[in-house]
Amino acid sequence: MIKKIFFLALISILSTETSWAFKLPAGTIPQKITVRLTGKHIPLKLLKEAIFFEINKNIKLNKGAYYLINNFKSLNKIKAPMPGEKKNLFIFVRLAGKKYIPLEGKINLIIFNEILPESEEKFLIISNNPESINKRGKIFEENLKDFSAHRFLFHHKNASFTANCSVSLNLINPGKNKTALYFISGISAPMISELGAGHLAAVRYLSYWHLKIGRIIEIAPGKQFTVFSIKLAPQEILSGIIRFQVLEGDLPKITLSANNCFSRPQEKIVIANNSLRPQGVFPFPQIVQNYRHFIGNSYTFMVVGDEPFLKEISTKMPCYGNFGVYYKINLDIENPFDVPKTSILYFVPRSGPARATILFEEEIIETPTIMNAEEIFIKAFIVDPKKIKHISLLIFPESGSNYPVHLVVKSSLK
Repeated sequence: MIKKIFFLALISILSTETSWAFKLPAGTIPQKITVRLTGKHIPLKLLKEAIFFEINKNIKLNKGAYYLINNFKSLNKIKAPMPGEKKNLFIFVRLAGKKYIPLEGKINLIIFNEILPESEEKFLIISNNPESINKRGKIFEENLKDFSAHRFLFHHKNASFTANCSVSLNLINPGKNKTALYFISGISAPMISELGAGHLAAVRYLSYWHLKIGRIIEIAPGKQFTVFSIKLAPQEILSGIIRFQVLEGDLPKITLSANNCFSRPQEKIVIANNSLRPQGVFPFPQIVQNYRHFIGNSYTFMVVGDEPFLKEISTKMPCYGNFGVYYKINLDIENPFDVPKTSILYFVPRSGPARATILFEEEIIETPTIMNAEEIFIKAFIVDPKKIKHISLLIFPESGSNYPVHLVVKSSLK
């Protein structure tokens, strides 16, 4: 009896060893993964997005295998390092799959918060003409011009009343060298409201841009990096602003594409180019304006989004409304009186419904939708007697809104 049990046990062991002998490991686990970020007060959402991108890129899985992070919950508690610092932590992963030998290991995750030299964007790239999408394929394609910073603005609508459509943005490295690229992203949620989509993109972008919060990614030769892939329901709009800057390597190509767009045969959607909508590459997208307001005068009008318009580098077509162009406004308010006086800044659309996102010092100010020729309070400034108050604002015309607009300063003599 004992001999029989021993024999069966031996057969079982040999059978198990034979089955393992014909299996491969589920993949390979790297010892170290580097995550590169920039900026102050990096939010957890962006930090985790960068971490999982690098994990997915560096863990090599065989077909049909998968991985699990054993200490996954700990990633919800991590904080990004401060600018110029780094943070080390360990994650424990398990690779498995029905046809594979499971594998467990520890990865040293190194998070760098890098300080990059400040630089203004040299080019504004716009994808908006045609605005509506009714078929699959490339919507827009453009090469980054050089190693300077580029600002990319897009605003598109799913033209179909019946079918969903997916929009994706890819950066393709066509060269022979690895590309290292820094980007700051502000992308709206898909929505029906045209003004709402453009405004949300502006708020998200400006919130990251003024704190220099971004990611640094690497693209291998002949490979691509997907910035996003988002599904649009019928008639929904997607808007976004992204800052790109190549740090080293070959210059990538921006490709915005529509996928899985199927309209019903009875839908006769005609899409035409609109010469008033900007499209292409526009150089030097910053405009500096200097104004002086004397308390005692009625008004000071500051214009945003009017002539002179930027012109596309090849076609020379104007960017009507100067959408996506930074207006850096320097305003001096002079109080000639012997008592403190108050000046008030208003936002006044003049071309139709509009919204605005204004950066004042470290504060981001948003307006609701305002109809043409109406006004809304933005900010009050108290000016000391016989003094001049210096104010700096940043605003840019938002997709979906009607520009030009006015910023108007009024003073109270009470």
